Amino acid sequence: MSTQPFDIGLVRDRIRQGVSDKELRQVQGSADYAAVQALRDFPAPCCYVLLAREMPLETKTGASLPGQQTRLAQLVEVNFAVVTVCRNYREQRGAQVIDELRILLGKVRQPLLGWTPPIAGGRACQLIEGNLEDYDAATALWVDVWKTQALLQPEIPR
Repeated sequence: MSTQPFDIGLVRDRIRQGVSDKELRQVQGSADYAAVQALRDFPAPCCYVLLAREMPLETKTGASLPGQQTRLAQLVEVNFAVVTVCRNYREQRGAQVIDELRILLGKVRQPLLGWTPPIAGGRACQLIEGNLEDYDAATALWVDVWKTQALLQPEIPR
């Protein structure tokens, strides 16, 4: 039982297990992502996993006593983002970086699609959307948004 937000570290670990260090130099979180100032500063190829949103689903509570905490389990739809950065210095027109990004995205998506996080109420991860967010002649930054589910349940002493 927990009321904590979704543990995004589970997703980072899953990507690390599924993609070799040779193919992906780093898999980091939101603090490392926020520290990067410019597209050229990313240690590509790399990715960052960010908690994007938690949206609680309505739960019927039934009868409850004023002043008392009710034993309640609430499902939460969880959205997380995987930011993937790829770089290619061989060609400065951008075509090769997009080809390399396509291959890298396939490798990053492979361990996530259909994977159920080991949490209460977990559901198989589904890709919601992917977008090319930024690019230049040598570097491309892509954001995939995923969804899963979690269960919030307070620990109430008896």
